[in-house]
Amino acid sequence: SGVRFMGSKAAVSNAVRIDVLSSLGMAPVANADYDISLSEMANREMEANQNLIYDELIYYLDPSNFTIGEDEFYQFADISDGYSGQMTAEDLDAFINDMVSYSESRYGVRSNLRGMGAVFIQAAQAYNVNEVYLLSHAALESAWGCSALAQGSIAGYEGYYNFFGIGAYDSDPNNGGAALAKIQKWDSPGKAILGAAEWISKNYINSSSRSAQNTLYKMKWDVASVDGNPGGTPWHQYATSPSWASGIASVMASCYSFAGLNQFTCGLYYEYPRFS
Repeated sequence: SGVRFMGSKAAVSNAVRIDVLSSLGMAPVANADYDISLSEMANREMEANQNLIYDELIYYLDPSNFTIGEDEFYQFADISDGYSGQMTAEDLDAFINDMVSYSESRYGVRSNLRGMGAVFIQAAQAYNVNEVYLLSHAALESAWGCSALAQGSIAGYEGYYNFFGIGAYDSDPNNGGAALAKIQKWDSPGKAILGAAEWISKNYINSSSRSAQNTLYKMKWDVASVDGNPGGTPWHQYATSPSWASGIASVMASCYSFAGLNQFTCGLYYEYPRFS
């Protein structure tokens, strides 16, 4: 019912694992076992953020609520392998053009994601982050490139762009995100995408200073800080919203579907969490 690969990704790459599992008619999913129960993880999250609603928290935290084949299962995809080669710049641009009209009409601007397909691929290649994830994350955080942060129109920070909400703390998202963009010198949409990809890769997806958070699920739920650690507190989490990972996963599903790909054909490998 399963296959065990003896070695890390450096020894047996995700591509090889996918080929082996596909030849056996099996889904490219590996189990990630944690030495903490689901209820204890939920309790730690509630202690860390008392503004959370427990029923909503436990729904999004519980992996059993998401099944392979469903859009939200992309939150378990390993997004640390860089450019997949499955999507061209033209594919990404076509998807962007198909999706931005509503936000453009709502905000009364032209999306700054238009024409950025090649930049997302460049960022994926440079910083070992999946290109469809990068686009989907940017789309979700920036209202498809139409928010004030994505337009570079925050008063006092005009001409500085931020598509990923980096530095946009809940108490003051616009000024916080724009201030960081100015510090980072993200003075064009292209620089903002490349700079954010580098920042996210270094601090989360391919971190060398802590356990890599190489899936959306692990970026949202900092299981590494509490796994086997009775006094640990989940703190290194990209966003506060419990549905953050599922939301980006749903955009990824739409992007792959637009290109005629699915979870079995898009070249991604999945890490499915299992609590004790």
